[in-house]
Amino acid sequence: MTDPRDPQTAFQGQPGASKRMIVSLLLGLNWTKQRGLQTDLTSLKQVREATKALKAIDEGADKKTLGDLEAERVALQETLKTKEQEVRNFNVRADYKDLENKLQDLDRQIHNLINENYSASRLKEFYEHSSEQMPEADAERPLAILQDAGVVFKEEALKSIESVSAFHHEVYRNRKAFLEQEIIRLAKEIAERTTTIDRLSAEESRVLGALKSSGAIEMLIELQGAFTELTGRYQALLALIEERKRFDRREDELQLKIAQTKAVLKHDLEDRQKFVDEVRSLFAAYTTALYCKPGKLSVDVGRDGYSFSFSIEREGSDGVDQMVVFCFDLTVASIWAKRAKGLRVLAHDSTLFADVDPRQYAAALKLAQERACALGFQYICCLNSGSLPKEHLTDWTLDDYVRIRLTDEGPAGRLLGRVLPPRDNHAR
Repeated sequence: MTDPRDPQTAFQGQPGASKRMIVSLLLGLNWTKQRGLQTDLTSLKQVREATKALKAIDEGADKKTLGDLEAERVALQETLKTKEQEVRNFNVRADYKDLENKLQDLDRQIHNLINENYSASRLKEFYEHSSEQMPEADAERPLAILQDAGVVFKEEALKSIESVSAFHHEVYRNRKAFLEQEIIRLAKEIAERTTTIDRLSAEESRVLGALKSSGAIEMLIELQGAFTELTGRYQALLALIEERKRFDRREDELQLKIAQTKAVLKHDLEDRQKFVDEVRSLFAAYTTALYCKPGKLSVDVGRDGYSFSFSIEREGSDGVDQMVVFCFDLTVASIWAKRAKGLRVLAHDSTLFADVDPRQYAAALKLAQERACALGFQYICCLNSGSLPKEHLTDWTLDDYVRIRLTDEGPAGRLLGRVLPPRDNHAR
């Protein structure tokens, strides 16, 4: 069931695009261009939705411009070149595991020697410090110690004291010689270990270089896997960029075409000014006949092509809105009858007059009868006898125009002369 308050509605749930095209057809406007415009607008919407879906493929891609994607492509391309060169230069060695073990052994030896050198260096520093702090041997020192202890020496004991002093001197001399020998020994060991460390480090560098320039088959497989993954990302990015470019180009083409079509519609509307004014004049005349004030039928070209609006100064109630529909339908029927085009029939259901003031109800019926007779089209209206505005029909006899009466009194009062059985919802 259509909306009795909207002149443009032909069926329930009718989209706006369908309304614009049908009304442009009914009013004799350039409906083919309107249809093409609506097709392009639909395509533009689909392109934008597709672009939005493309952006959703990559997390955060909706914030990336096409320029950002191109920059990402170049960076990824450089990374891919580097990885490709690594794969190309990779040399598989059968003794890779042996080289790995040798490298670990060399590293362990070097660290042990470094630790030993560190300990020897600390000990050497200690000996050198002790050697520098050690005083010269004093021959009188043992005798002074004994004298300080209050010992009274006998003459025969002096020889023993001299022996003690000589022993004391020997101890000092031997201690100094020991420190010097230890310092020399430690320095020699440190130098030897340093030479060994240099030799082992050179060997370690050689082995490490061999490992860097080659590897085991497992490493090659891992490297190839990384290269394949990068290649996949790069190809996906190329496809995304190409799709974005394709949709961007398509969007630009559609926007240009839409702008051109709207320009054509505007020029076409100007060219049809005389005909459109005739439509406006009929609508104003019919609304004046009902409400003593002319209504306005506006035709413009907007964002979506043709746009139509209908108004009567006394609009607001359901009854007035429904009479706007009546006047528009009567205007269309009059135009088509004048042009002798199409099926010259206008039909209304009783719901159109359900909430209309009886005076406008009667005036509408008279106006429809007068215009149908004058222009040669047929007006069909289904009316409820209980709601007819008889007191406002004055000398106009409605019975002269009644072609069929339907009642609830048996099959004879039905439209087809019979009562149809109720529909079986389970029947197929």
